[in-house]
Amino acid sequence: MNTLKQEIYEITKKNRITFIELEELFEKYNFDYKGNKPLLALDGTQNLIMWDGWNKEAIELIQSLKELTYIAVNSSINYLICGGGLDLPIAKSIRPYKKPRWLVTDIAHDDLVN
Repeated sequence: MNTLKQEIYEITKKNRITFIELEELFEKYNFDYKGNKPLLALDGTQNLIMWDGWNKEAIELIQSLKELTYIAVNSSINYLICGGGLDLPIAKSIRPYKKPRWLVTDIAHDDLVN
C-alpha cells in the first residue's frame, strides 16, 4: 500500500491525473478498489459525485492522501481520451442538485497547483 501511495504522490507532483488513471494505478498494484460507493464532492455539496464504483477501502485510501487537490474542470475531454467517464449528467457548477451529477475532476498534488 505504501508503494501505491508513493507512486500516486510522485505522479501527481508532475501531472494532473484522472480517476481512470488512478484506477490504472490501483490495478498495477493489484489493489481491490471496485465496489458500489461513490466518491462525493469533498465539500459535501448534495448530489455532486467525483467518481463512482469504488469500495470503502479505495475511498479511504484516496481521502488519506492529504496532499492531493481535486480540481473541478470544465470539460470531460481528458476522461474521453482515457476511455471513460460516469454515466451521469455533468454538473455545470458546484452547487446542490436534485439528482446526481458528475463533477468532472482532475487530481493533482498541492505542489503542482500552488
